[in-house]
Amino acid sequence: MQSNSEPLAHAPAAVPAALRLEHAQERIRALTGGPELSVADRLELAEWQREWVAAWREAEYVPAA
Repeated sequence: MQSNSEPLAHAPAAVPAALRLEHAQERIRALTGGPELSVADRLELAEWQREWVAAWREAEYVPAA
């Protein structure tokens, strides 16, 4: 299962974290919703998981007062 979409980790900061979270979650679900993953799919899944975590951290980060 190859996709043409690239993780948005290198996207401009103008892309809101919420949109990056949503997009990463869609790709993760697409990759994990089928049968066994190929090696390439597992690598892509790992990239999307890293993107999801980075976006989640950005969205959930609250600076200490």
